[in-house]
Amino acid sequence: MPSLLQALPSDDLPLYRAIASLWGFELSAATPAAALMELAESVCDVEFLETMFTSLPPAALESLVTLYSQNGMQPWAQFIRKNGELREVGAGKRDREKLYDNPISTTETLWYRGLVCKAFFNGSNGMQEYAFVPDEIAQAMEFIGYERAQIDSAPDEAIDHAVEFNELQVEDHLPGRLATEIECSFLIHAKTD
Repeated sequence: MPSLLQALPSDDLPLYRAIASLWGFELSAATPAAALMELAESVCDVEFLETMFTSLPPAALESLVTLYSQNGMQPWAQFIRKNGELREVGAGKRDREKLYDNPISTTETLWYRGLVCKAFFNGSNGMQEYAFVPDEIAQAMEFIGYERAQIDSAPDEAIDHAVEFNELQVEDHLPGRLATEIECSFLIHAKTD
């Protein structure tokens, strides 16, 4: 799956700041490129991930676990049918109305926290838009101890396990990695016109 660094627009500083505030920290970088890198590094921090999981509404956590259990991706139409719409608005309206502070659906709750993104992938029916768990988040979920088969058979147990970090020694094993400079040079953004 693409990383959060690859999935987010490359120049939306207010969005990066909104995501960071929902994760419980502030970005110190002043430029969009530096802020995106700072955000990508911070979301790999298991402490922030623990805080995020424990603060999610139960329906949002269950939705994230379900998406992760389906190889981290699901057709976008199917995802929003189950979890609610994502209001498609411009950056100005999003920031004026602070949509990220008042999500109307589980989809928006996960979207504005950077836990779920969307992109086009070549599926069995050709190119199709999918909801997906960004690579850093999926790697962290795997590191924490999610097992896809366990999630399918016992979702409540898997969700409870998501917030149990007591026995982990995470300092030496931070999940994820930053994209290389070469990987960043191939960003292709969808147009909304």
